[in-house]
Amino acid sequence: MEAAGANGALPGAGEDSLEFRLIMAYVQKRKPLRRIAPATAKAHEAPRPPRDSGRRTKKKQKLDRTCSAGTVVAVTEKLTRIVDSVPLEFEDIETDGPDDVVQTIVELLRESGDRLNEEMKTNKSLAELFRKGFTYSLFERVTGLFLQKVDPSHSVPSSVPEQAQVALAFEVTSRLTAVDCHPMNVVMGFGAKYLQENYSSWVKQHGGWENAFDAEDDEEVQ
Repeated sequence: MEAAGANGALPGAGEDSLEFRLIMAYVQKRKPLRRIAPATAKAHEAPRPPRDSGRRTKKKQKLDRTCSAGTVVAVTEKLTRIVDSVPLEFEDIETDGPDDVVQTIVELLRESGDRLNEEMKTNKSLAELFRKGFTYSLFERVTGLFLQKVDPSHSVPSSVPEQAQVALAFEVTSRLTAVDCHPMNVVMGFGAKYLQENYSSWVKQHGGWENAFDAEDDEEVQ
């Protein structure tokens, strides 16, 4: 699995990215009682512009954040509706073996993130893995297998399979934030990075996040 860098940095998307803000909003919506703490680890934070970058840059950043606020709300609402419409019934697919730790994590996540957290209280090897080996590589494997096992084609039209895949990636990230062994901002950074690496091209081809999850498609995913 991928280890942290020489300086201890964990790979992940910056908190200023739209993907990170979308995931944070989604986690808050799915778990409104769970407090999203300010970042304690800055390893995955995107580089900020120098202080002397000029007023124009600062104004542009403020405008970008304001413009994206409506996008975050609209997309989060759509993602929630999609996930709620997809039954989490796993398909039978080949894995590395019945004792594969990734499959164990995925099976527990299907129930809930809290279920995984409870299992870790008695499963020492699983708890140790999350304490010392929770890397982006592990996150990527878990999310990839979860998306393989949950086949949204049974309930989501083939015209929008990417919507369901993206929505499920948000849901996996949200459920992993329930695990107490690592900061939530690290998990959300991993989720944002996964979205950037796997779905950024699709999002751009559809005119950005809000257009890709336009409310006009609601009837297709219900």
